[in-house]
Amino acid sequence: MVKLDDNYFSSETKSGLDINSFLLPSENILLKKYPKKSAYVAGKCLKLAPIAILWAVIDISILFLIFSSGIPTFALFFIIPFFALHLTPLWAWIASLIKANREHKTILYLITDKRILELRGDVKYVYASVFFDEIKDAKLNIGFVDKLLGVGDITIITNDKQLILSDISDSINLHTKIMALIKNPKSTSDEIEKVDEKVECIFCGSVYSASENKCPSCAAPNKGNKKLN
Repeated sequence: MVKLDDNYFSSETKSGLDINSFLLPSENILLKKYPKKSAYVAGKCLKLAPIAILWAVIDISILFLIFSSGIPTFALFFIIPFFALHLTPLWAWIASLIKANREHKTILYLITDKRILELRGDVKYVYASVFFDEIKDAKLNIGFVDKLLGVGDITIITNDKQLILSDISDSINLHTKIMALIKNPKSTSDEIEKVDEKVECIFCGSVYSASENKCPSCAAPNKGNKKLN
C-alpha cells in the first residue's frame, strides 16, 4: 500500500494551480509521467470481467428462453425488474470501467532533482512523496499482461513505505533514470535524458536498458547483447 504523505496534503488547493506550486524552493522537475490509459483501465477491470460477462451471458440466455416460450404481458412487470437487479455484477463492472477511465486522468507522477511525487485528484494534491536520500531501491516489475500492453510498474522502496508508479509506458527507460537519480540526485535534465542506452536480449529479443544486469523478461544475463544506441 502507498502511504499517504500528510505533510504535503492540502485541502485548500485550487483548480488550475500550476504544477510548480507543489515544488520546494530550488526544486526542479526532471520528468513527468502518467499511467497508460489502456493498462490502467484493464488493471482495474480485468478481475471482474470474467464474472460479469459469464453472468450476463447466462441471464440473457434465460431471458431469451422466457420470451421465446411466450409469456403473458403482465409477467414482464416482474421479470424485467428482477433481471435488472440480478445483473448487478454486470452493472458493477461497467461502473468500474467508467471510474477507471476517469480516474487515470487524475494521476500524475513527477520526478524532480530531489524526490518522486504522486499527484492525484481532479484538484491535484500530493498523495505520496519520497526523497531520493530516503530511497533504498527501485524495483521494476513487468508481468505477462503488462508486457502485452507495453507497460510496467516501478516500486520505490524506503525503510518505512513504498511508492508504486503503476502502468508506466517505457518503464525500463524510466527505471534506469530513477536508478541514476538514486545514485546522483543532483543530475540535470540533460544528464538524465542521456541515461537511455538500450540492448537487445540475444535469448528472447526483448529490448531493455544496458544498465540492467539481466533481461527483465527472461532473466538472461546482460552479456553479449547487441547495443541499439
